[in-house]
Amino acid sequence: DAVFARHGVIGVRTLDELMDTAELFAAPRRPHNAKIGLGCDSGGERQLIADLSESLDLPFASLSPQTVSKLEGLLDPGVEASNPLDYWGDGKDVIADALLALADDPEVGTLVMATNIPDGQDFTSTCTRALQTAWAGTTKPLVMMGHVANTMSPAECERYRAWGVPVLMGTETALRALEHYSRYHAPAPQPRVQDPMPACSEQIVARWRERLVQAARCGQSLQDFDLLRDFDMPVPASYSTAQVDEALAFASRVGFPLVAKIDDPGVAHKSDMGGVVLGIESQAALQEAFKRLQAIAAGPVLIQRQCKGSEWILGMKLDPQFGPTFTFGLGGIFVEIMKDFTTLLPGDSLQTIEQRIRSLKTFPMLNGARGRPVTDLQQLAAVVQGFMRMGLALEDSMEEMEINPLLVDGIRMVAVDLLVIAREETQP
Repeated sequence: DAVFARHGVIGVRTLDELMDTAELFAAPRRPHNAKIGLGCDSGGERQLIADLSESLDLPFASLSPQTVSKLEGLLDPGVEASNPLDYWGDGKDVIADALLALADDPEVGTLVMATNIPDGQDFTSTCTRALQTAWAGTTKPLVMMGHVANTMSPAECERYRAWGVPVLMGTETALRALEHYSRYHAPAPQPRVQDPMPACSEQIVARWRERLVQAARCGQSLQDFDLLRDFDMPVPASYSTAQVDEALAFASRVGFPLVAKIDDPGVAHKSDMGGVVLGIESQAALQEAFKRLQAIAAGPVLIQRQCKGSEWILGMKLDPQFGPTFTFGLGGIFVEIMKDFTTLLPGDSLQTIEQRIRSLKTFPMLNGARGRPVTDLQQLAAVVQGFMRMGLALEDSMEEMEINPLLVDGIRMVAVDLLVIAREETQP
């Protein structure tokens, strides 16, 4: 998807969607903008169209007051003059006039008539006359959209196509085709800019490559916060030790609350085995947490200043076809369940990163939902880009890298967990 988006490729999911999309793009007329005006003859079908279009973010035109007034003069009392439009009331034939009113609105780029046209019914003849009148009365693209493919009369469809009207076969596939069509005819985005990133220190890169080589030889992953610090990633105050007195001394320096977690690179999901203790508010609580964690896994314990914020994930993986790919999405312990993430590619600009973040279903969590602070998206995009810079500098020495979670709280962002899987050395 990320590769397609970068190169302007339209991706379809089914053969029906492919056929509707191809037919729509092959039509002779071209819209002056990406906005859609749609009329149909059923309140239920109108609601279905509206529901399906919401998830597609289909750009319906906002009707002008003049268009609304014109439609209100045509429609039965109580029928809403809106877009998408249900123009069928008590049987009065206003289809052609309603479609032409939509077509005349300057915000409408493409006009859609949504109905079924079964053979042998008077209503089919009524729809054909209205479609022909609308086609002759506007120079804008006009699309026939059927809801049920086997109700679409082959003879009538052939007639419409001979005029130059594309006929789309199915509510969902038609709306998906219209979404592709609208996105294609939307204003062209600014050319992708390679944002300058600070050069990585050769000494830092060489040192961490060697560390990763050593980790691979030992069959270990890497969970060292010094890596994040060296690449200027935001991290909380932290200290790893196997001695409880050193942990208490650290707590005295940085204060409470604290988090304690098992510091073992062989344990990827510490919380699943009780290896994370949150909300440590005192020296006594820290001693108890230390004792509990070392009973689970003897060895060092990582102590961190506890931070707040929503939990997000940053990931890198080497794809066998495309090379380094990066992800950003909802993190925490439910990351595998929610699976709400976006994919990023090397060279993506800060603007592209921001757009990808906005595309997430859970983006409202970053945008002030339920009283949360509004995130500084430029700052977050810069953090994501910094992670990508780190991954690209070390791609020859790693297979995967993950920060989960990255805590985001308005303008405060910190990486509180890191896992790097080193690349196994190539055998001669």
